Amino acid sequence: DIALNLEHSSFCDFQIFVGSPELEGDTILINYYDDFINRFDAYRQISGWIILDEESIFDIDQSWEPYMGLFRPNGDDRLRRLYGQQSRGWWRIEIYDARFYDTGLIKDIRLDMLIDTGAETLKLSVIPEPATVLLFAVGAAFAFKSRCGS
Repeated sequence: DIALNLEHSSFCDFQIFVGSPELEGDTILINYYDDFINRFDAYRQISGWIILDEESIFDIDQSWEPYMGLFRPNGDDRLRRLYGQQSRGWWRIEIYDARFYDTGLIKDIRLDMLIDTGAETLKLSVIPEPATVLLFAVGAAFAFKSRCGS
């Protein structure tokens, strides 16, 4: 996932790219600015955290103000393209603001990765609670006593 803390007067002229050490070229996550499809809307502002997550049920194109929360990217490439890659190396997040007359501020950027270590999961034995152990021991003692006593 990629999390961005933004304040911007119009979110509709953004392009957000991610570059990874293993892939050639960038992965396009947000593509609002396109000369052929002018989706610019001067009133679609953002102020706060936005998280781009492939598993989100909400598409970024279907969202309303304020643009805060968890959204699926709208770019040609998807975050799935980055799945299974090594985290080691040079990662890049590029944000392109296409219009010069609207302003904004990037406060924070965060790239969240789930690392698969390849280690086997530990299989723990089931440990009963102490009362169960005590009940079993008392029952076994009575059973053993009744066998030996008869």
